[in-house]
Amino acid sequence: MKLQIMFKSLFFIGCGICFFSLFLNFYSFSVISQTGALISVWEYNFIFGWEGFNSIYRPPNLGLSIEFMIFYLCCIITAMALNIIKNIEKTKNLSKFMLYAYINISLLMLIGFMVIIFPCFYLLQNELLFPAVIVIEDLSGYTLYYAIGIGYYLHIISFIMVFPYVIFYYQSISKFNIDQNSFSDRVKEILARENEGLDIDKYITEEEIRKMEQETQKRKEIYFKSQVLREGGL
Repeated sequence: MKLQIMFKSLFFIGCGICFFSLFLNFYSFSVISQTGALISVWEYNFIFGWEGFNSIYRPPNLGLSIEFMIFYLCCIITAMALNIIKNIEKTKNLSKFMLYAYINISLLMLIGFMVIIFPCFYLLQNELLFPAVIVIEDLSGYTLYYAIGIGYYLHIISFIMVFPYVIFYYQSISKFNIDQNSFSDRVKEILARENEGLDIDKYITEEEIRKMEQETQKRKEIYFKSQVLREGGL
């Protein structure tokens, strides 16, 4: 029980960190001259996009829409709210909680998307290097600084903190459903055996009735024949 409480506490802390990190810088790009003067700096966060100065060096848009980020924020808030309202530790019927488990898994996958997929398929495709790279241009001699921001590292921490409780939540409900299905299968098997036994008894009874009918018919035939013989003899 203590382990479950610890996992749940980490889950809520991780969700809070994830929510907060969306408003922090996820990536930064800066240009420094040979004399050390700051030529340009651009910082990216998921809510406001690129912010900085000197549009000549502004990086391209990364393609994440504001609608996606609103969905991401709603998923974080929904997962936290459901885990407060729907407490699996205090319920007996876990089969109704599978939908909430899928919501938790969706949140975990979204965090994983930001940690793994976004840098590989959004940053690198736009020639934005990571996690921290320094490039010196041959012609101008300017120094280009590429670096992952604090928001990315907080996302990694968030993923690590959210992961244990999401897995525990899903496994608890899955195990309950498996046990429940196994119990239902055992009950059906027992009922099938009982019904099979009832069918055998019914078959035996029908056979006995058939034999009795055959014996009665034979007696009737014998009696009829005896009567015919008796009348013929008269």
